[in-house]
Amino acid sequence: LLAVTYGLNCGKPLDLNEGWNAGTRSGKRQLSRELEAEDPFLTVITQQCGPWGNWSRFNLAMGGRRAETVHKARAEARPTLPTITATVLDRVARKRHVLLEQSLGSQVYDEPAMKPIKGLIDKGILFDVRSDGCALGYCDADSGLLNYKPKRFLTTSVVLADALRSHRCS
Repeated sequence: LLAVTYGLNCGKPLDLNEGWNAGTRSGKRQLSRELEAEDPFLTVITQQCGPWGNWSRFNLAMGGRRAETVHKARAEARPTLPTITATVLDRVARKRHVLLEQSLGSQVYDEPAMKPIKGLIDKGILFDVRSDGCALGYCDADSGLLNYKPKRFLTTSVVLADALRSHRCS
């Protein structure tokens, strides 16, 4: 609502849970059409944390069926990574802002398809910021207790980077 109040475009979220898939040809076309039509000032990109986070590394180390599950989840998620990278590069080229969110221990940015994103970090175009979920309002759905959940954000916005950097739990 704040973005709309200030006259900024607020696009419809594209979500895997709603049937959209960044790894498919039709999903890529839909993303391209909507970004072209809406040209948002800020594009927020989140992706599944499960295949890339700390628990996935634990399960890989355990081997067996646990490792097979992680390998399968990563294989299913990899087709979305080039789309994410292309979207970030496009938005940056158009002088728009991006915000990417992952769990702090995520290995997704180590994937070959994400190498250009790491390059934007190295060039100082993307700021790499750590925040804690408990300071951002993350809480357990059942108990309502705050969840520490350290997060990693990448953004082109100095303002967002500074604001997120200040959200740490003591």
